[in-house]
Amino acid sequence: MTLPKKCRIAPLFLLAFMTDVLAGHPFVTDDTSTQGLDKQQFEANTDRARQSGTVLQVGHFIYSYGTLQNLDLFVDLPATFSSPAGVNDVSAGLKWRFYEDGASSFALKSALLFPSGNQRLGYGSGRSNLVLTLIGSRYTAPWAWHANLGLSTNRQAADSINVGQHSLLWQASAALAYDFNRHWKTLADLGIARNPDPARGPHPAYFLTGIIYSPDTAVELDAGLKFGLNRTASDHQIGVGLTWRF
Repeated sequence: MTLPKKCRIAPLFLLAFMTDVLAGHPFVTDDTSTQGLDKQQFEANTDRARQSGTVLQVGHFIYSYGTLQNLDLFVDLPATFSSPAGVNDVSAGLKWRFYEDGASSFALKSALLFPSGNQRLGYGSGRSNLVLTLIGSRYTAPWAWHANLGLSTNRQAADSINVGQHSLLWQASAALAYDFNRHWKTLADLGIARNPDPARGPHPAYFLTGIIYSPDTAVELDAGLKFGLNRTASDHQIGVGLTWRF
Protein backbone atom coordinates (compact mmCIF):
# COMPACT_ATOMS: atom_id res chain seq x y z
CA MET A 1 0.00 0.00 0.00
CA THR A 2 1.33 3.43 -1.00
CA LEU A 3 0.37 6.41 1.13
CA PRO A 4 -0.10 9.95 -0.17
CA LYS A 5 2.90 12.21 0.40
CA LYS A 6 1.14 14.20 3.15
CA CYS A 7 0.17 11.01 4.97
CA ARG A 8 3.61 9.42 4.73
CA ILE A 9 4.96 11.97 7.25
CA ALA A 10 2.01 11.46 9.60
CA PRO A 11 3.28 8.31 11.41
CA LEU A 12 6.50 10.10 12.44
CA PHE A 13 4.63 13.33 13.22
CA LEU A 14 2.10 11.46 15.36
CA LEU A 15 4.87 9.72 17.31
CA ALA A 16 5.24 12.90 19.35
CA PHE A 17 1.52 12.83 20.13
CA MET A 18 1.59 9.13 21.01
CA THR A 19 4.04 9.71 23.84
CA ASP A 20 1.78 12.42 25.26
CA VAL A 21 -0.83 9.84 26.20
CA LEU A 22 1.53 8.52 28.88
CA ALA A 23 0.99 11.53 31.11
CA GLY A 24 -1.60 13.96 32.40
CA HIS A 25 -1.87 16.93 30.04
CA PRO A 26 0.08 19.10 29.39
CA PHE A 27 2.91 16.86 30.64
CA VAL A 28 4.59 14.36 28.36
CA THR A 29 6.39 12.90 31.40
CA ASP A 30 4.07 10.89 33.64
CA ASP A 31 4.10 10.75 37.46
CA THR A 32 3.52 7.81 39.80
CA SER A 33 0.23 9.04 41.26
CA THR A 34 -2.89 6.86 40.96
CA GLN A 35 -6.58 7.61 41.48
CA GLY A 36 -7.08 5.55 44.64
CA LEU A 37 -9.55 2.74 45.30
CA ASP A 38 -12.85 3.23 43.41
CA LYS A 39 -11.88 6.76 42.33
CA GLN A 40 -12.37 7.82 38.72
CA GLN A 41 -10.95 10.43 36.37
CA PHE A 42 -11.88 11.78 32.95
CA GLU A 43 -9.49 13.82 30.80
CA ALA A 44 -10.15 15.70 27.57
CA ASN A 45 -7.43 17.64 25.79
CA THR A 46 -6.46 18.92 22.38
CA ASP A 47 -3.16 19.95 20.81
CA ARG A 48 -2.27 21.75 17.60
CA ALA A 49 1.17 21.11 16.15
CA ARG A 50 3.09 22.29 13.10
CA GLN A 51 5.99 20.57 11.35
CA SER A 52 7.46 21.55 7.98
CA GLY A 53 4.30 23.37 6.96
CA THR A 54 1.95 20.55 7.99
CA VAL A 55 -0.55 21.31 10.78
CA LEU A 56 -2.33 18.64 12.83
CA GLN A 57 -5.03 19.12 15.47
CA VAL A 58 -5.42 16.07 17.70
CA GLY A 59 -7.17 15.24 20.95
CA HIS A 60 -7.43 12.59 23.65
CA PHE A 61 -10.38 11.43 25.75
CA ILE A 62 -9.10 9.33 28.65
CA TYR A 63 -10.99 7.50 31.38
CA SER A 64 -9.15 6.08 34.42
CA TYR A 65 -10.44 3.94 37.28
CA GLY A 66 -8.67 3.08 40.52
CA THR A 67 -9.07 -0.67 41.01
CA LEU A 68 -6.68 -0.57 43.99
CA GLN A 69 -5.09 2.23 45.96
CA ASN A 70 -1.97 1.87 43.81
CA LEU A 71 -3.39 0.45 40.55
CA ASP A 72 -5.30 2.25 37.79
CA LEU A 73 -6.95 0.95 34.64
CA PHE A 74 -7.43 3.37 31.75
CA VAL A 75 -8.82 3.67 28.23
CA ASP A 76 -7.72 6.36 25.77
CA LEU A 77 -9.63 7.42 22.66
CA PRO A 78 -7.39 9.62 20.48
CA ALA A 79 -8.68 11.48 17.44
CA THR A 80 -7.44 13.76 14.69
CA PHE A 81 -9.63 16.85 14.23
CA SER A 82 -7.78 18.47 11.32
CA SER A 83 -8.81 17.42 7.82
CA PRO A 84 -9.09 14.57 7.06
CA ALA A 85 -10.49 13.90 10.54
CA GLY A 86 -10.60 10.44 12.06
CA VAL A 87 -10.04 8.19 15.05
CA ASN A 88 -6.48 7.14 15.87
CA ASP A 89 -5.37 3.90 17.54
CA VAL A 90 -7.35 3.41 20.78
CA SER A 91 -5.35 2.15 23.77
CA ALA A 92 -6.10 0.46 27.09
CA GLY A 93 -3.74 -0.24 29.94
CA LEU A 94 -2.80 0.01 33.58
CA LYS A 95 -0.52 1.95 35.91
CA TRP A 96 0.87 0.19 38.97
CA ARG A 97 2.78 2.09 41.67
CA PHE A 98 4.91 -0.76 42.96
CA TYR A 99 7.29 1.08 45.31
CA GLU A 100 6.99 3.93 47.82
CA ASP A 101 9.55 5.21 50.31
CA GLY A 102 8.80 8.58 51.80
CA ALA A 103 8.98 11.23 49.07
CA SER A 104 10.11 8.79 46.35
CA SER A 105 8.08 6.27 44.37
CA PHE A 106 8.22 4.12 41.23
CA ALA A 107 5.51 2.86 38.90
CA LEU A 108 5.06 0.83 35.73
CA LYS A 109 2.59 1.86 33.06
CA SER A 110 1.64 -0.42 30.18
CA ALA A 111 -0.72 0.14 27.27
CA LEU A 112 -1.99 -1.93 24.37
CA LEU A 113 -2.76 0.07 21.21
CA PHE A 114 -5.48 -1.40 19.02
CA PRO A 115 -5.48 -0.91 15.21
CA SER A 116 -8.59 1.27 15.20
CA GLY A 117 -7.15 4.18 13.23
CA ASN A 118 -7.25 4.65 9.46
CA GLN A 119 -3.78 3.70 8.30
CA ARG A 120 -4.46 4.96 4.79
CA LEU A 121 -4.66 8.45 6.28
CA GLY A 122 -1.62 7.85 8.48
CA TYR A 123 -3.73 7.91 11.68
CA GLY A 124 -3.09 4.31 12.69
CA SER A 125 -0.54 1.53 12.35
CA GLY A 126 -2.90 -1.20 11.15
CA ARG A 127 -1.38 -3.47 13.79
CA SER A 128 -1.58 -3.73 17.57
CA ASN A 129 1.35 -2.28 19.53
CA LEU A 130 2.59 -2.25 23.12
CA VAL A 131 3.98 0.57 25.27
CA LEU A 132 5.76 0.00 28.61
CA THR A 133 7.03 2.87 30.75
CA LEU A 134 9.05 2.97 33.98
CA ILE A 135 8.13 6.05 36.03
CA GLY A 136 9.95 7.64 38.96
CA SER A 137 8.71 10.55 41.08
CA ARG A 138 9.96 12.51 44.04
CA TYR A 139 7.80 15.03 45.93
CA THR A 140 9.41 17.64 48.18
CA ALA A 141 6.77 20.39 48.33
CA PRO A 142 6.47 22.75 46.61
CA TRP A 143 8.65 20.89 44.07
CA ALA A 144 8.03 17.61 42.23
CA TRP A 145 10.45 15.73 39.99
CA HIS A 146 9.46 13.02 37.50
CA ALA A 147 11.39 10.82 35.07
CA ASN A 148 10.24 8.29 32.47
CA LEU A 149 11.93 5.61 30.41
CA GLY A 150 9.72 3.81 27.92
CA LEU A 151 9.75 1.16 25.21
CA SER A 152 7.15 0.66 22.48
CA THR A 153 6.75 -1.65 19.53
CA ASN A 154 6.50 -0.15 16.03
CA ARG A 155 4.48 -2.61 14.00
CA GLN A 156 2.91 -1.33 10.78
CA ALA A 157 0.55 -3.17 8.46
CA ALA A 158 1.80 -1.25 5.41
CA ASP A 159 5.00 -2.77 4.03
CA SER A 160 5.99 0.62 2.60
CA ILE A 161 6.25 2.00 6.15
CA ASN A 162 7.95 -1.04 7.69
CA VAL A 163 10.90 -1.03 5.31
CA GLY A 164 14.00 0.24 7.11
CA GLN A 165 12.13 1.22 10.29
CA HIS A 166 13.06 0.23 13.83
CA SER A 167 10.69 -2.37 15.26
CA LEU A 168 11.35 -1.21 18.86
CA LEU A 169 11.31 2.42 19.94
CA TRP A 170 12.44 4.08 23.16
CA GLN A 171 11.43 7.32 24.86
CA ALA A 172 13.11 9.16 27.73
CA SER A 173 11.95 12.32 29.51
CA ALA A 174 12.09 14.29 32.75
CA ALA A 175 9.88 16.98 34.24
CA LEU A 176 9.91 19.49 37.07
CA ALA A 177 6.77 21.02 38.60
CA TYR A 178 6.36 23.83 41.11
CA ASP A 179 3.21 24.52 43.16
CA PHE A 180 2.72 28.24 43.71
CA ASN A 181 -0.26 27.45 45.92
CA ARG A 182 -3.11 24.95 46.04
CA HIS A 183 -4.61 26.43 42.85
CA TRP A 184 -1.67 27.13 40.51
CA LYS A 185 1.18 24.97 39.25
CA THR A 186 3.85 25.54 36.61
CA LEU A 187 6.00 22.94 34.89
CA ALA A 188 8.90 22.24 32.56
CA ASP A 189 9.29 18.99 30.60
CA LEU A 190 12.19 17.77 28.44
CA GLY A 191 12.45 14.57 26.42
CA ILE A 192 13.64 12.60 23.41
CA ALA A 193 12.29 9.61 21.47
CA ARG A 194 13.92 7.20 19.05
CA ASN A 195 13.31 8.12 15.43
CA PRO A 196 11.49 5.14 13.89
CA ASP A 197 13.18 5.83 10.54
CA PRO A 198 17.01 5.88 10.88
CA ALA A 199 17.30 7.51 7.45
CA ARG A 200 15.30 10.61 8.45
CA GLY A 201 17.76 12.27 10.78
CA PRO A 202 18.19 12.75 14.55
CA HIS A 203 15.90 11.50 17.30
CA PRO A 204 13.01 13.97 17.87
CA ALA A 205 13.55 16.02 21.04
CA TYR A 206 11.29 18.56 22.73
CA PHE A 207 10.98 21.11 25.51
CA LEU A 208 7.58 21.88 27.02
CA THR A 209 6.35 24.43 29.51
CA GLY A 210 2.87 24.89 30.90
CA ILE A 211 0.53 25.85 33.70
CA ILE A 212 -2.23 24.02 35.59
CA TYR A 213 -5.09 25.74 37.42
CA SER A 214 -7.13 23.80 40.00
CA PRO A 215 -10.22 25.67 41.25
CA ASP A 216 -10.82 22.69 43.57
CA THR A 217 -9.50 19.17 44.07
CA ALA A 218 -11.90 17.71 41.49
CA VAL A 219 -11.08 19.88 38.48
CA GLU A 220 -7.92 20.93 36.65
CA LEU A 221 -7.56 23.26 33.66
CA ASP A 222 -4.23 23.31 31.84
CA ALA A 223 -2.35 24.84 28.94
CA GLY A 224 1.01 23.88 27.47
CA LEU A 225 3.47 25.06 24.83
CA LYS A 226 5.87 22.54 23.32
CA PHE A 227 8.94 23.32 21.18
CA GLY A 228 10.89 20.98 18.93
CA LEU A 229 14.62 20.99 19.61
CA ASN A 230 15.65 19.58 16.24
CA ARG A 231 14.32 19.28 12.69
CA THR A 232 12.58 15.91 13.19
CA ALA A 233 10.41 17.17 16.05
CA SER A 234 7.31 19.33 15.75
CA ASP A 235 8.28 22.97 15.23
CA HIS A 236 5.86 23.92 18.00
CA GLN A 237 2.72 22.59 19.64
CA ILE A 238 0.11 24.30 21.78
CA GLY A 239 -2.63 22.60 23.73
CA VAL A 240 -5.27 22.89 26.43
CA GLY A 241 -6.92 20.28 28.62
CA LEU A 242 -9.54 19.53 31.26
CA THR A 243 -9.32 16.92 34.04
CA TRP A 244 -12.29 15.89 36.22
CA ARG A 245 -11.96 13.55 39.21
CA PHE A 246 -14.98 11.92 40.84
